[in-house]
Amino acid sequence: MHAWQKVIDTFIARHNLHNSVPVAIERAVDAEGIFLRFTSGLNPVLAYAVALGPVRRITVNANLSSPMRRLAVAHELAHLLLDDLAVAHFWTGDTSPFTQWIAAKTERRANLAAARLLIPPDFLCGEYEDYTAIAAACDVPPWLVEMVAEREPLGSRSREHA
Repeated sequence: MHAWQKVIDTFIARHNLHNSVPVAIERAVDAEGIFLRFTSGLNPVLAYAVALGPVRRITVNANLSSPMRRLAVAHELAHLLLDDLAVAHFWTGDTSPFTQWIAAKTERRANLAAARLLIPPDFLCGEYEDYTAIAAACDVPPWLVEMVAEREPLGSRSREHA
C-alpha cells in the first residue's frame, strides 16, 4: 500500500465515509473544517483548492453534473489531504517535460484518491460487474470506475482496499 492510500483510508475511517452510498463527501469536507463553495462562471475550470495556513478552501464549478461535482470535490480534497498544494508552485508556468510529467502524475493520483474516497471497496470486489451500475450507485462518472478497474480489475480488490 502506498503512503497516499493510507492517508486516504485514514480519512475514510475517520468520517465513516463508506457507511452509505453515495458517499457523503460534502459532509465529510465540512466536518474536516474545509470551506466548500459552489460558484458559476469558473468555465473551463472544474474546481480548485487553496490552503493558506490553517484555512483550507475548495471551490467547485456549480454548473457541473452531480457525478462530476462529487468527483471535483473529492479530487480537490485529495490534493489538500496529500499536501499536493505545497509543491504545485514548482510546476506553475513551467512547461518542461519533467515538470509536466510530475503534474500529470499528481493529477492522476488525485483522481485515484477521489475514486478511493467515493467508491466503497464492496462495489469493486465482485458484487458488481458493470461499470455503469457502479457509477450510478456511487454517483460518479463511469470513466472513474473504469480507471480504477484498469489498476484493479473488478473482483480483485479486497474489501479493505488491499
